[in-house]
Amino acid sequence: MNDGALAAEGISVTFIGIDASWKATNPSGVAIAEGTIAEATIVQWVHAATYDDVADIVKEYRSENATIVAIDAPLVVTNPEGCRECERHIGRAFSHFHASAHTMNRPRFERYGLGRLVEGLEKLGFRHGVEGDEVHAGGLHMFEVYPHPAHIRLFDRSNIIRYKKGRVAQKRLGLGELRNLTAELAAPDRDPRLDPGIEGASFLAQDLSNLNGQSLKRYEDMLDAWLCAYLAMHLARWGKGGNEVFGTREDGYIIVPKKAGTF
Repeated sequence: MNDGALAAEGISVTFIGIDASWKATNPSGVAIAEGTIAEATIVQWVHAATYDDVADIVKEYRSENATIVAIDAPLVVTNPEGCRECERHIGRAFSHFHASAHTMNRPRFERYGLGRLVEGLEKLGFRHGVEGDEVHAGGLHMFEVYPHPAHIRLFDRSNIIRYKKGRVAQKRLGLGELRNLTAELAAPDRDPRLDPGIEGASFLAQDLSNLNGQSLKRYEDMLDAWLCAYLAMHLARWGKGGNEVFGTREDGYIIVPKKAGTF
């Protein structure tokens, strides 16, 4: 199915966001949304124990019509050392927001086992949605995304949301801010619009003061996966016109949504 058919026919699409651990045996957050490219609803969110579990979840929820997977993890890595060109480009564009990308190269990619995640999705029929100058979202496609610069552009921010590091109180404060922004993705004027559903709304309303350690990390993973699911929607809705590709399919890429009003 081509990209135009998704918009013209209002085809039902599955959007999957994956906040991938950088180790095959560590948990990853997975969020699944279903609907059209203009409006979808979160139907499930799962903390997957391993990359194999991630693939099983994707297999269970994928739609043969169209399933777009957006992943917060390096997917294409060819450089033997240093960082990827796409990471350099992200640094130039977003370092003043404190949103530079983490460095990845082949030795680290192999040590962390990230190739297993990619291979698992490829076995299910998924292909990279970036091809030359084109961005494809029809059929079964996967993309690498990065939440920090996405937050900057989607929510018109001047700095990153600080929820990854620091003391527990700081993390809770940052996660509270992030979950409030996540709820804004359901606003009537959002395009596309991602509804949390009844259970999702309850998840977003959790009392964070009760979360510590691993429970706090799981909440963080789920919010990141939720954002990745929205980025999958944004890719399907707006294609290359509304999303910027940093890097190339051959040597590694990261896709960031363009700021509203600029496309």
